[in-house]
Amino acid sequence: MGFCQPRGGGRRAGNLLARALIPFTALRRLLVLPARPSRFGDAAIVVFLLSQALDGMFTYLGLRQFGAAAEANPLILSVIPVLGQGPAVASAKLFAAMLGVLLHLRGVHLAVALLSGFYIAAAVVPWTLLLLVR
Repeated sequence: MGFCQPRGGGRRAGNLLARALIPFTALRRLLVLPARPSRFGDAAIVVFLLSQALDGMFTYLGLRQFGAAAEANPLILSVIPVLGQGPAVASAKLFAAMLGVLLHLRGVHLAVALLSGFYIAAAVVPWTLLLLVR
């Protein structure tokens, strides 16, 4: 008799129990740390978090200096009227940082490294140039 087949309940009751346990199991699997530490992964998450912090700081400075027209992210633009500039940018950056940490904990280090490069190239460098020129 299997774990998900209680006595007398038959196969149907076992399937219901298995379905009820899936969200917990999936969540537990999602948060399990990788088996081996990775220096590449550690470096990738540090660069990712630094790029998020720089992007958030530069986005806030750009919004203060140039107004909402300088922001290209429609999600941040839609939250600014509700929360204000600072909290909207901070929320977006904290959410992105949490997702990056989750990827790191799952061992998806290449994705974190690629996202770091993307943020540096598409956000940090343009904001730096824009803020330095003006």
